[in-house]
Amino acid sequence: MILCIDATTAEVVRMGVSIQQNAALVAWKTYKTRDVLAAAVRELKRNKKTLKDLSGVAVVPGPGPFSRVRAGVTLANTLSFASGVPLWALRSGKLRHVRGVLAPHYGKPPNITKPRHKQNSSDRGRSGFVAPL
Repeated sequence: MILCIDATTAEVVRMGVSIQQNAALVAWKTYKTRDVLAAAVRELKRNKKTLKDLSGVAVVPGPGPFSRVRAGVTLANTLSFASGVPLWALRSGKLRHVRGVLAPHYGKPPNITKPRHKQNSSDRGRSGFVAPL
């Protein structure tokens, strides 16, 4: 059984299972991004499986929203590493085996905004945020 993760959509993460490599997914279920780890556990339970039953983990590596794609790819890399099963990149409905760690593909550079004001050294530690030097 291959756990499939698609975090490239605008508002949700989709998960599903494939019984064997290159087989069609049984069904996609949608979950909120913040619940991505719990969703993986729920998806396994829904199919009466555990991590030990996985034969692989597949993920759509992008492009898509920065944080969502990063979360989905990180989850896939972690599950693959922790359970010792192969990692697959899922693109255009086809699985490609990945050796090592899969890097996310965002489609464009991240849009990270600059801080509104620069903190001085006396401000450090008060808010828990440390400005880069």
